[in-house]
Amino acid sequence: MFSTLQKFEIIDGAEKGLSLTKIEIYANPSYSYELMSLMKDAFLKGISIEVMQEYIDTSMNQTHLYEILYQNYFQKKQKQVSYRALMRYLGVISVLLFTIFLLLLIFVKPFVQNEIIFEEDFKLPYGEMFEPKKIIKQTRLRKNASLEMVDPTIMNEVGQFLIPYYIHEHNHIRKHCYILHVVDETPPSIKLKEEEIYKLKSIEFQPELYIVEAYDEVDGDLSGKVEWRIEKIDDRSYQAIYKVIDSSNNKAEKKLLVHEIDLDEYENMLSDNT
Repeated sequence: MFSTLQKFEIIDGAEKGLSLTKIEIYANPSYSYELMSLMKDAFLKGISIEVMQEYIDTSMNQTHLYEILYQNYFQKKQKQVSYRALMRYLGVISVLLFTIFLLLLIFVKPFVQNEIIFEEDFKLPYGEMFEPKKIIKQTRLRKNASLEMVDPTIMNEVGQFLIPYYIHEHNHIRKHCYILHVVDETPPSIKLKEEEIYKLKSIEFQPELYIVEAYDEVDGDLSGKVEWRIEKIDDRSYQAIYKVIDSSNNKAEKKLLVHEIDLDEYENMLSDNT
């Protein structure tokens, strides 16, 4: 919505003879009042629509556009008084027509617009079938209108995707897009050689030797990204806790229980096994 000062600039531009096209260029609610005023004055000084559009297209932000106009529009030629009087008259008529058009949009549009209402914040898990018609909450179509949506498809990528749909009415086809969020909510997996081991106290424990594989269905092999920590259980036992995180911040953990024994116990275990 326009502020009071912004509305004044629109009306002032119309009264001073600016065309509807020029008014529509600077009558942008996202522009500051100062920028709208400067753009209006630039048009009044004679800058053409083409030059103004070029300034807008090449400017990175409002401040840049303001500086360009401030430096250049004073050098443009003035339009003739008679031409400006005519444009002033046409501008007033254009503003009135534009106001009537806005009122029609506000009060009539809800009753005549084709509208498709989708589920809000819908997130599709990675690798699942996307069926567009299942996420429609409500369909409001005029009598002669029909809806066309894309065929169901399996989404094998994570991210945001623009899913097109089309509204057919008489001989016209209007394209719209729905933003689909495909998410990875499945944690990776860690595979170890053992879940419990007995080792001699004299031999150093090397956690990395017990990793077989870490795998994620989206990121693939994550074996090189596995981290671990050691937590003591008692004087002779501890556990190695392995952890890996995928690109979607899903976490997986796996534990390896380690018992430390002396040489006599180790030999007894060997003899028992034989």
